[in-house]
Amino acid sequence: MRKLSNLLVVMLLLNFAKASAIEIPGIAGALTVCIGANSTLTAGTPGGSWSSANTLRATVNVSTGLLTGVSAGTTVISYTTDDTAYGAIVTVNALPGAITGPNTFCIGNSSTLSSASTGGTWQSS
Repeated sequence: MRKLSNLLVVMLLLNFAKASAIEIPGIAGALTVCIGANSTLTAGTPGGSWSSANTLRATVNVSTGLLTGVSAGTTVISYTTDDTAYGAIVTVNALPGAITGPNTFCIGNSSTLSSASTGGTWQSS
């Protein structure tokens, strides 16, 4: 029963945090990952367990806190002990699309490259 009440507190705090744009203390680590990428999450209280509200979006190892992005979107990752409960909203980003176009260029000529991804910026190095 204690874990259920802790989870309800986490859900209420997350709703408040979303509405007021504040961060909830307790979970540290990268909370934004790409599909297939990992991040190790940590919590200030030892001896707890990790869980994901939606394992179709992201999974988290119950004991190590290793977060893995599964599909684009958001989910809530929770860390609970007998006395505390923490939660964080995790964002999983889609992988960028492939860049298409010629891969060789001549000095003085131009070529067009494209990608199915939107919202990015082009850079050269």
